Amino acid sequence: DITIKAGDTVNWINIDSAAHTVTGGSPVEGPSGVFDSSLVMAGAEFAFTFNDSGSYDYFCMVHPWMVGSVTVN
Repeated sequence: DITIKAGDTVNWINIDSAAHTVTGGSPVEGPSGVFDSSLVMAGAEFAFTFNDSGSYDYFCMVHPWMVGSVTVN
């Protein structure tokens, strides 16, 4: 979980050996459609700029127990 300012960019780096996604939404409610990395392979990165204030949950479509949130002030 992280708190940032509007206009900031968050960069996720996959340091695992397995592929992951960074998908806006939650495992229970499904993808929000706000952002989706598709598969991020080992060693690859995904960045997204948050322009609007709010709280943005995200999860991994491959491993739905992996969750986080971005709070934008």
